[in-house]
Amino acid sequence: MILADKIIHLRKKYNMTQEDLAEKLNVSRQSVSKWEGNQATPDLNKVLKLSKLFGVTTDNLLNDDVSIETEEEVAKEAELPKADFVSVSLNTAKEYLEEKSDFAHRIGIGVVLLISSVIPIVTLTTPSMLRIIPENVSEAIGISALFLLVALGVGVMIFANMRMQNFAFLEEEAFELEFGVRGFVEKEIENYRPTHTRQVSFGVGLIIVSVLPIIIIHLLFPSFAEEHIGYVVGIFLAVVSMAIYMLISTGIYWGSLNTLLNHRQSEDEESEVVDRIAGIYWPIVTAIFFGYSFITADWGRSWFIWPIAAMIFAALSGVVDFRSQNNE
Repeated sequence: MILADKIIHLRKKYNMTQEDLAEKLNVSRQSVSKWEGNQATPDLNKVLKLSKLFGVTTDNLLNDDVSIETEEEVAKEAELPKADFVSVSLNTAKEYLEEKSDFAHRIGIGVVLLISSVIPIVTLTTPSMLRIIPENVSEAIGISALFLLVALGVGVMIFANMRMQNFAFLEEEAFELEFGVRGFVEKEIENYRPTHTRQVSFGVGLIIVSVLPIIIIHLLFPSFAEEHIGYVVGIFLAVVSMAIYMLISTGIYWGSLNTLLNHRQSEDEESEVVDRIAGIYWPIVTAIFFGYSFITADWGRSWFIWPIAAMIFAALSGVVDFRSQNNE
């Protein structure tokens, strides 16, 4: 039994959480999580504290060939209260990953619909400016399409979240993997890693180059750009939505693989902070968008709120990640 497994075993034996153990050793919970995930090894001072805390020798802790239990300890362990851990079978893991894959695609589609909701308003400004269709008609069509696409996008995401309720325990409760599950997930990670890397790289690259057509057209054909800005921006938003879909779909599925291996334990606090920020941030951005658009009736330019909001949110997420790494 390796040191990581011994720490897990002893912690559970004494009915301690990672937070409890971290507090007794004067380290962060993230450090304990990494020890138990075999991603880091405690220094000698911490090993001595573990030995004293659990009443075992350092040789028993560090020697993989030595068991940490005796018959007396086994008998005592039976009398101790057990922590409530859910057992995850191979079939459950496969069903979770399959459902999470569908969930990732649905969330990606929902976000695409939300981003695309402003495309009709933006693109219809061009035929309105060119007097092809009346301005009031273009606004009516654009606003109707906006609300329809927003309703569809929100509906898709609500449906996706409802489908995942059966597996909520995997992301909210402590669990243990049955025999063979860890090997299956590790193999799936290795198989999916090239796809994940490719989609992230392509998605980020697509976002970066998506603004080039706007810049080039404005510099080389200023009069054309002024008359057809709605079409150009519409294409820009469509390209960005495709990139966002790739990033979201691959990111969610990749996260689910790491969830099964408990590799995300050290990121739980960071994710909770980001989720809380997102829950407040995006409704405010949406309110600002609709408020500005309705007050100014400038639907053709109010789209700029979304890319700016996305960059600010990315910066906030980066700050949270940076602080989390420093705390470790």
